[in-house]
Amino acid sequence: MPPCIGSWLPAPSFDTIIAQACERHGGTFVSLNGFYGVNDFHAPEGGSSYLGRTDWFHPGDQGHAAIAAEVLSALGAGPAPVVGPLPPAPQIPDVIRIHPK
Repeated sequence: MPPCIGSWLPAPSFDTIIAQACERHGGTFVSLNGFYGVNDFHAPEGGSSYLGRTDWFHPGDQGHAAIAAEVLSALGAGPAPVVGPLPPAPQIPDVIRIHPK
């Protein structure tokens, strides 16, 4: 059964809609209720990621790990593997230059 992940933001009405649609189609609803309220689950403001700068609104490494653990638990897959901290992301230049032909 595929997982359906609830809202990162506190949004009970959205979660209800997601859960009903998920269950109607045979999925497993995974609630993230309370995750947004955990400061350590948020990315640092102005940090570096493969997509550019991070912001506090989105989940950071700990937040993504907690979400993954919750999904694995809901699916009965056991604990997530333990991994060390990721190396720092390379600096992304402000201007992307096109290689001359």
